[in-house]
Parts: sequence; structure tokens; C-alpha cells
Amino acid sequence: MVSVAPNDELRHNLKRRDEDGKRWKAMEKTSISLAMRLLVLSLVALAVAGCGPTPTPIPTPTPSPTPRPTYTPYPTPTEEVKIIPTVAGERRLTHFATMREGQITEESGAPAHPTWSPDGQRIAFVLAEEMEGITRETIWVMGSDGSQAQRLFTPPDFGYAMDVSWSPDGERLAFSLGGVEGIDIWLCNADGSGLERLVTSADPESIYTVQPAWFPDAQRIAYTQQVITPRPEGHGFLVASTIWVIGADGSDPQQTTEGELPAWSPDGQKMAFVRTTEEPDYQRQIWIRDLSSGEEWSLGSGYEPAWSPDGEWIAFVDRAVREEVLKTKEDGSPLLVAQYESHEVFLMRSDGRDRHQLTDHPATGEVPEEFISQETTESTIYHLQSNLTDWSPAWSPDGKSIVFLRQDSEKAESNLWLLILSDR
Repeated sequence: MVSVAPNDELRHNLKRRDEDGKRWKAMEKTSISLAMRLLVLSLVALAVAGCGPTPTPIPTPTPSPTPRPTYTPYPTPTEEVKIIPTVAGERRLTHFATMREGQITEESGAPAHPTWSPDGQRIAFVLAEEMEGITRETIWVMGSDGSQAQRLFTPPDFGYAMDVSWSPDGERLAFSLGGVEGIDIWLCNADGSGLERLVTSADPESIYTVQPAWFPDAQRIAYTQQVITPRPEGHGFLVASTIWVIGADGSDPQQTTEGELPAWSPDGQKMAFVRTTEEPDYQRQIWIRDLSSGEEWSLGSGYEPAWSPDGEWIAFVDRAVREEVLKTKEDGSPLLVAQYESHEVFLMRSDGRDRHQLTDHPATGEVPEEFISQETTESTIYHLQSNLTDWSPAWSPDGKSIVFLRQDSEKAESNLWLLILSDR
């Protein structure tokens, strides 16, 4: 079992599961009229009728334990790289403001998990929005320029969607759907119809299937299985994350490796994924797995890898840490240091070379004068952070831009932004 620190998405999933359970228990205790019960049953029947027959659930098999793969450094390449893409422009595609001071506007919500249509004309994403006093994660689609945004799919029965992924043939969407029956991978047509369950977890209380990723031929899907158990000391959770591959028709689920956030290379020969080191560091690293040989190697720290359409680059997110020495000791070593940390979009070659930062956020606040003027002989660090945080990079099919999520804690906003890359 691999023990990792529960991430924000997992905490969110656990919180939503508890909220859903409380909400349903309250409904059971409330005296609801027969007419209301019939109305709910009618709506469910209509939803099922519109989605077509639900296939027979496929239980997730429990494989025999596999040994943890040995770290293999990537071989040193011989060719020289001369052209590195840089940012030619940056543009906001959406403008969604969350509730602030009790006010909700028509644009309230928080988008996440953007994914491009194969023709590059549309972007699907998940939007957390207030619907009848309840936060619902729904699936939306908009034009690649941010126009004509419209809700595509609303999960039934207080459910919530996550991790939307567009199939390479443009026909279907895969996503995680959570609710009182756990969190599993589902499919629907590109127009929101034809809802069907792809994976059924063996235990909805402790096993989640999330983060679907289509194989380039649209015939297979990789996903992450998370097994959650409480820590023995009584606080927090132990999470064992493994990557599985299943047929798009629900056939032959197989465990592939340990990790999360799978991403296929465009030629289908490799898989990028994330593996978290053991405590106390809990560092997230991007790994590559050669699908024919089973060989695996680390590309260093990072999260949410996304291959460029030509397979040459990987976009990802990572922490950027910068330091400024404000005072030095008599021997020249740092005395007072301002350390600034932010969460940015990065780019690197698919072999780990040419790693460079694409976004760059300013620090929030300044180092106080009291810190600079203090009299001390001990080395001291003053920590600064940015109110901006970037997540979920996704390449356009032509490889000329990257859409990503930007959260602004100061304005309480989440929006989708577009990085326009220079000619390569």
C-alpha cells in the first residue's frame, strides 16, 4: 500500500460524500407527501429513459499484489534542443465569481478540469454552481474562445461530476460521477445523452474510481482507483492509489501500476502519471511508463501531466519557490531571507529536459519592515505566497495553446485561462 497525503480533491470528495449522506438522511426523516414522492420517481424514470439501459455493473477485480517498480533514470539524450516554446500571450476565457458577502451573480460558480474537443472548437469543463441552494458540479461546454457556454449535463440525485475527459473520436465524454453510491467512472455522449456507468467499485464507501484518460484509439480508458482507510491514530486517511485500464465497453479491467492521474502519450506507447513519495515529504513526482516493456522512470517533481499533441512536451503544475536574501551574516551566509512560493504551470520535454516555468504570479503582500530591521543572529525566513493558483493544464489539438484553471483566493474567483504559445 502506498500512503500519501490526502489531496484537496480527495478531501472534497469525502466532504461531498458526507454531505450527500446527511442530506438523504434528512429527506428520510422528513414527511414528504405522496405527490412529491411520485414526482421524484417520475424524474428518475425520465432520466433513466433518456440515458438508455444501464449495462451490467462490472465489479472491480482485486489483483494479486505486484512489486513496486524499480526507479530507472531516463537515459541521457544525444540530440540538442534549440527551440523551446514560450508564452506569447495570456487570456481569460471565463469569468465565474463565487459567492461573496452573500451575493450570487448569474456568473457564480467555479470551473475545473478543462478538456478540449478533438477538433479544437470546444472546451468541456466541470462547473461547481449553486442550484436551488445546493452546490452541484455540472458539466459545461463552451467555444474555444470562451463564447456560447452552456450546461451539458446535470448529475441526477444530488450527484456531482469531476475529471471530465473528451474521447479522441469526439463522440463521448468520460468523467467521475459521485453521490450516495460512491464515486465511479461514467460515460455519456458528447451532447450529454446516453449516460452509462463504466466502473462499479467493490466498496463505494472506501473505493473511488476517478481521473479517466482516453487511449488515443478511443477503445480503452485509464483511470485511478483510490482505496481510502482511516489512519490508525484516528485522524486523516491512508490512500492507496493505483492506475487501471479498462475497455471503453467496460471489458477487461486490469491494474497497471501504482500512482494517479494517468495521461497517454499521443502514440499510445507511454503513459505519464503521478506518484507521491512516502511521508514525511509527500512530494508529487511525474513518472513515465513504457507500455511495451513495463519500464518506469521519474521526471522529477510535478502534478497533472498533459502531453502535447506531437508527444514532444509535457505541461504540468508544480510549486515555484524563490528566495531573496535581505541580510547576510559577517561570513556572507544568509541571515534574513524572504521566501516566495507559488503554484504555476510548467513545461518540459517528455524526457524531462528543458524544464521551464510558463506562468509567474506576483507575491501577495510585502515583507514587513519590522522583519527586515530586527536584530538577530539566527537565520530567519519570512514566507510569502500568491493569491493565484494554477491547475489542470490541457493542450489544444493544434499544440499552440494551453487551457488551465486559475484560482484567485483574494477575489474568491475561479476561471479558465488560455496560454498562447510562441511558434515552435
